[in-house]
Amino acid sequence: MYSSVSSFSRVCARLHRAHSNSSSSNLLSYQALGAACPDKASTGATLPTVGLHGWLDNSSTFLPLSSHVPMYAPDFPGHGKSFHFTDHTNLITSYLLPTLNFANHVLDETASEKINLVGHSMGSTVALLLAATYPELVSKLVLMEGLGPLTKPTSSLISTLRSHTDTFSSPPPPKKIYPTIDACLKARMRTAELSPGSQYITLRTCGNLIARSTEAVEGGVTFTHDQRLKHPSHMYLTESQCLKVLESVTCPVLIVKAKEGWPEPSKEVVQKRLEALQTNVEDFRTVEVDGSHHCHSDEDGCDQVGKAIVEFFR
Repeated sequence: MYSSVSSFSRVCARLHRAHSNSSSSNLLSYQALGAACPDKASTGATLPTVGLHGWLDNSSTFLPLSSHVPMYAPDFPGHGKSFHFTDHTNLITSYLLPTLNFANHVLDETASEKINLVGHSMGSTVALLLAATYPELVSKLVLMEGLGPLTKPTSSLISTLRSHTDTFSSPPPPKKIYPTIDACLKARMRTAELSPGSQYITLRTCGNLIARSTEAVEGGVTFTHDQRLKHPSHMYLTESQCLKVLESVTCPVLIVKAKEGWPEPSKEVVQKRLEALQTNVEDFRTVEVDGSHHCHSDEDGCDQVGKAIVEFFR
């Protein structure tokens, strides 16, 4: 019936994608950036690339990088122009299904069997979850400014549940209205400056982000992201669960770290995570670039990040 094992595998993959897509009618809003379809001569890639953004960002975070690496970039639920979860738990694993559905959509649209994944910050954690859980779909994995999720010990479970429940039982505060877009820009830049370490975000990056995450309202401008994104999760992965995810990755991995990026956990935690990630990964690379947490989008690091990814995809 089938001419080869590979043809049988392709049929199984299509059936799997059809089943996955039917489980959710909500496809993430997305942008096809930089022509999206790979040109091997310039990008090194022969497969479609999917870019997963960070917390409170959106797909426009990849606009500058797409000049090096064309990609399909979705907005996560609650971000950009995508739908908001009806029942929001802020559990990182809740992003896995909509991301899987989007990946299958890209595979179908491009008639491909695998994708390359590029994740930034929170997006790198979701990329890890997808690569670990569905290794047959991911060819290569790029982790920018992220080496796994925020974890908490089992002993924090009850206090975490209490904090989550207390917060979600109260109505959300009214959205803040800014008088102008410039005020929104300054607020977004200030958020980075107040983050741990010596972080910053440039005007170009902020401009790209807020163009896709703001709307005009009576009295000015407001952000459109789901306000519940700032609420505590009802549960966090433990460090041992994080290590299990990392050691389940089998595809080639490139880690991108910015010189002035998000402060890492303790050296001991980082070392254990790196060791776990290399358990079943033969092609494992790391690169340090100029810039801060948004090094892939800010002017000082974007070109370095782009060149590193192009080389990795070759």
